Amino acid sequence: MKHFVYLVLAVFLFAACENVNTDIADPMDSLDLEDSLELQTRAMVLDGEGVLLGYLVSASVPYFNMMTIEDYLVTITWDGVVLQSVSMYFPESGYGGTPFALYTENYSPYGRSAWQVDGVYWTFAHTFEGYADPLEVPYTSYQSMILNEHTRFSSYSGNITGTNQSYELISIDRETLGLPETVVLPISMQWDS
Repeated sequence: MKHFVYLVLAVFLFAACENVNTDIADPMDSLDLEDSLELQTRAMVLDGEGVLLGYLVSASVPYFNMMTIEDYLVTITWDGVVLQSVSMYFPESGYGGTPFALYTENYSPYGRSAWQVDGVYWTFAHTFEGYADPLEVPYTSYQSMILNEHTRFSSYSGNITGTNQSYELISIDRETLGLPETVVLPISMQWDS
């Protein structure tokens, strides 16, 4: 039954969103903010009680990307779970200190991206003109990291070399993120009229 629902959703998305990118997308890829805002007038993402969760950016079978009602870009499963989309590094072992993300100097991640790790929601601490703003003095090493939900190292030292820039991260709550405490299933899409 679950696969049938995915198939129905995929057919709906294909028919209704022909101008929406349906490739599996890394939500951290740089976005044209004007294009994202234009998409917000297209397909609304609703929970099972009709609560507006946000606006569709792109979709695939296992998950989709959307802008929440508070303008955070998230990757979320069809079961309503916000996924981790950014590797997090820590200056202290045991995941201690202020976490940060690493990107090469020619990459500018969208500043209002958000993700979840163990029930805590994260975003970039500093933004400039819509994009994440790197620290002026980047980190030169890390002592622990969370690469994804399955790959964690609580005591792993590494030096940061090359053209990597450090982006400080902060935690936020679901209300700030723009999502209700409980997402009632099923999630659906509806044209914004």
